Amino acid sequence: ITYQLGNEIKDEGKYTLIIKDAADNETRIEFEIRYELEPESEEYKLDGNYILGVKANTKLENFRKILNGNIDYNVYRENKLLEDGEIVATGDKLITENEDTFYIIVEGDITKDGITNIKDLVKIRRNILKIEQFDEYQTMAAELTEDKEINVKDLVRIRKIILGQEI
Repeated sequence: ITYQLGNEIKDEGKYTLIIKDAADNETRIEFEIRYELEPESEEYKLDGNYILGVKANTKLENFRKILNGNIDYNVYRENKLLEDGEIVATGDKLITENEDTFYIIVEGDITKDGITNIKDLVKIRRNILKIEQFDEYQTMAAELTEDKEINVKDLVRIRKIILGQEI
């Protein structure tokens, strides 16, 4: 498959991404796309009004299985109610029946689409090079090494997530 800028790869499988720059230097990244992730022994962390530790590609119904409290809540993206089958993303808003609000942070999901992929890798690289600034949600999604700064260590962790060598 030849990828053209703006196209999306939607099929599950293993892929090799070959990037050539103007000087004909080549970078190869092997990655796998998987959509069905079963809840493992994951636990989410609550940090103020943020829910941390959510893995990329987590569908709403799997999120609910892991976050099994005894309070009803709904999850919204840009004021639209998420339904089962949809993937939760960085910046999605969880509102409880008591109207408490929490924001979901998906590990490595800088683009706020719930998927950690090459687009997120490019964004973190641009941030490290001071070309692009992140909002608070993107910053939390990019900060994977808990050293309180976005740096090459975080870029390597995102690369490992993309390659399926998840942390």
